[in-house]
Amino acid sequence: MLDPSEWKSMLQMDHMSDSQKLEITATEFESTLVRQFLKDAMKPVIQGGAISEDGVAQDIYRGYFTDVLAQTLSKGEGIGISSALQSQLSTNLKTKETDAS
Repeated sequence: MLDPSEWKSMLQMDHMSDSQKLEITATEFESTLVRQFLKDAMKPVIQGGAISEDGVAQDIYRGYFTDVLAQTLSKGEGIGISSALQSQLSTNLKTKETDAS
């Protein structure tokens, strides 16, 4: 997951095309959405074991594990949200570019 300031500066780069920026944004959105789904789903999985108490250590471990899992699930084809967004928004992008010409 990109830091918000990294994401903003990346989107402001002139050497990237609008379609590349769209791809990055859609992938980040999918990763964030998957992370939200996993956040509650992972709570019962990461209990006990090496981190037996409810506390900061368990929250940090759960957060890190959820972030890595969300990023991994969003790579490549992901779960399809990114590609669906790119398809829909690229149509709008092409229409906008055609109107500007």
